[in-house]
Amino acid sequence: MKLIYIVERFISKRMYDSYFVDYFTQRGFTVELWSLGALQNFTLPEVIKNDRVEQMIFKTRRSLISSLQQLDPKNTRIIAFFPYSLKNLFIYRLISKKRIPYYLIANDIHPRTVTAKQGQYKTFFRRLQKLNWMKIQTILFNKIPPNVFGVRSADKIVWGGKKSELQLSLRGKTTQNVRSHVVDYDRYKAVKNQLESAHTRPYIIFIEDDPFGSPDLFYHKIKVPSAREKYYQALSQLFDSLEKTFNMPVVIALHPTQNDLNISKILGNRECYKNKTAELVKDCSLVVLFSSFSVAFAVLFERPTLFLTVDELEAIPERAHDIQSMAQSLGKTPLNIDHPYSINNDLLLFNRDLYAQYKENFIKQAGTREDSFQAILADEFLTSGQKL
Repeated sequence: MKLIYIVERFISKRMYDSYFVDYFTQRGFTVELWSLGALQNFTLPEVIKNDRVEQMIFKTRRSLISSLQQLDPKNTRIIAFFPYSLKNLFIYRLISKKRIPYYLIANDIHPRTVTAKQGQYKTFFRRLQKLNWMKIQTILFNKIPPNVFGVRSADKIVWGGKKSELQLSLRGKTTQNVRSHVVDYDRYKAVKNQLESAHTRPYIIFIEDDPFGSPDLFYHKIKVPSAREKYYQALSQLFDSLEKTFNMPVVIALHPTQNDLNISKILGNRECYKNKTAELVKDCSLVVLFSSFSVAFAVLFERPTLFLTVDELEAIPERAHDIQSMAQSLGKTPLNIDHPYSINNDLLLFNRDLYAQYKENFIKQAGTREDSFQAILADEFLTSGQKL
């Protein structure tokens, strides 16, 4: 059986590890990684080196179409990590025409609705101001059912929580819905029974995610203000206040892509850890973040959260909406650290009912399989959602 991961950008090390490419090769699958990044003018990041996995970087539509046409539908499963959009329509049409089974993985843990009307209106008017012909085309395209263009529904969608959303336009009557959990749930299970603490005394964790260096902002051509100096200064002042109020240090869980050797110095010479986010969240007293997939660990380990924002992020509708939605779902209001604020013991409180609801909606539904995410995927890859 051949598994083909088709991704919008390039295969990063994080994605490679998250979706268990090595595991599937060891199970006897033939795995290929197809990248559309060069075709869509994205910058090439790190390259994964593995002799057992073929990586194909397509630079022209013709080469991609040629490779798709050569696939055997009876022995191929496609995992689509690229959006259903006007520019990708030709790919979905060809997959549909050849009747190649394709799957979607709905592991999005970001709530997409802001309940506060003020947040909705702000986001709506900002987006209205930025409308152009390309965006209008996209809006119109999304209103038309995929079958009108000859695109059939996904064979299977592997869901995390009840409200995880991804490519819902490709969910049809024949789509099989597989209830699973997000990838980080397996990491949580591996860490929760560890006796050794990640730190020797009570501490606060900051989940670092440079909001002005996020590749997502670059990929979606969002104009990002160069405000890092101001941002890091505001962060350090917040950390000082937290440490003084709660008499415990702030430690930093670095983003996996963070490679700045001076990051500890920039953040006030505080302790920094890489690839230890779950371990650090497990025993901390407070989780500080902007918006991050790692909020799942805070929910699962039931740790209080403090969501942050800054003026520059509030001017970027996509980021402002993400932070506001995630915070509201956990009963929190983002703290804008560019303006005067107070720190008190209320920050150490959290709503267990909202945490349980968040887990059900975006991480793992009650009653679903406890098997590892990779085992669930392997089972589904071995069967097809349609008769060939």
